[in-house]
Amino acid sequence: QVDEWCLPCPQGTTCAGHLAEPVSEGGWFNLNDTSKQFCHEKRKHREYCNHVVACEPKAACTGNNECAVGYISVAPVHRCAECADRYYRRAGECVECPDNPWILIATFLAMAICLCVSGYILNRKAVNLAFLTIGMDYFQVLALFARSRVRWPAMIKDIFHIMSVFNLNLEITAPECSIPDLSYALKWFFIQALPLGAAGIFLMLHLALLFKKRVLMG
Repeated sequence: QVDEWCLPCPQGTTCAGHLAEPVSEGGWFNLNDTSKQFCHEKRKHREYCNHVVACEPKAACTGNNECAVGYISVAPVHRCAECADRYYRRAGECVECPDNPWILIATFLAMAICLCVSGYILNRKAVNLAFLTIGMDYFQVLALFARSRVRWPAMIKDIFHIMSVFNLNLEITAPECSIPDLSYALKWFFIQALPLGAAGIFLMLHLALLFKKRVLMG
């Protein structure tokens, strides 16, 4: 601006020159920092300074601080890091909510129950379950590929996402679609409590079987 030194255009922006301010390119977001922490020594007098950061994912930012469909900027993070209404985060990206999100939750619970029942039956028949862990580990590793920075075909990415059920990935149930007011903190605490909940269920089943053997069956 007037009476200022010319500086190189920041990475991730385009500059028209003269008095025009830098404009963020696709995949980048200009935070316009007001703390002056990132100000150049020749820009300390400004109320805010250009602080350009990369968006995650890059497709969330279309340029000029505008967000792609399904993404919104919310303070203090900004940079199109939040999912818009009727969108939820899956493998690091915001995708549109399904028409009937409760079906996903019911399917997830049904699969979990079926796996538990199958494990119980196989254990009663003295089947060695060690060989099943090989297949489970394989599917868990495949699920991790969905978050890699590789442009997988849509069908392959959907398969990876389905495999995340073996990681007990709650994102597969699209909880934000069923509970719009679900906060990140509440979702995080619920995920962390899953092992405790599973241990509690198994403990109650064990006590019930113990009660049946010692009291009901003498």
